[in-house]
Amino acid sequence: MDIWNEVAPRYHKKWIKPKAAPFNCTSEMLHMLNIRRGDYVLDVACGTGSAITELMKLVGTHGCVVGVDMSWAALNIARQGNPALSNLGFVNGDAETVKFARVFDAITCQFGIFFFPDAPAALLNLKKVLKESGRLGIAVHGQDTPYHTCFIKEVTRYIPDYYKPDMLPLDRYSQIESLYDLVKDAGFADITIRDVTYTFSPGNFTSYWENY
Repeated sequence: MDIWNEVAPRYHKKWIKPKAAPFNCTSEMLHMLNIRRGDYVLDVACGTGSAITELMKLVGTHGCVVGVDMSWAALNIARQGNPALSNLGFVNGDAETVKFARVFDAITCQFGIFFFPDAPAALLNLKKVLKESGRLGIAVHGQDTPYHTCFIKEVTRYIPDYYKPDMLPLDRYSQIESLYDLVKDAGFADITIRDVTYTFSPGNFTSYWENY
């Protein structure tokens, strides 16, 4: 978790704040979930707030948004980037164990599920705080996404041990079947998976390296 606290400011400045790279998919994910005014939404692995601002616009003053993340540094940036409102809250917690006294209309998780050590346990836990008629939205990277491979292949070429044995691969749920099975095994039904291609520039190698 120390690494996330360290890179959060750089990560936010380079990717989140300008809605760059894969984070331009936020609107698509929220549209699929049909977030409505008055909804109570839990944003899991919210990071520095890539989806928070848009969620707040959709739920309105009668709805509520709660962001959860294990990185206190990321949460601090998310707080600073959004007005202090009574219907917006942040929790420093683990998706696998976090508990809430109420249930939510929708749960979002944008580019976070593949970081969870025990993703099945996280989904089982989150299902407990989702209404029976609630919606779950998950965004993951596709397989062999150029955004990662064009740089990572070069990095590992010169730094063979760049990936540590305990590091979880970013593409662990890139196959439609693996993502479908993950969600289905957690007890969710009416599952729809949409494969969307986005065009963007990750910048040059120096910029990529400095921001990670």
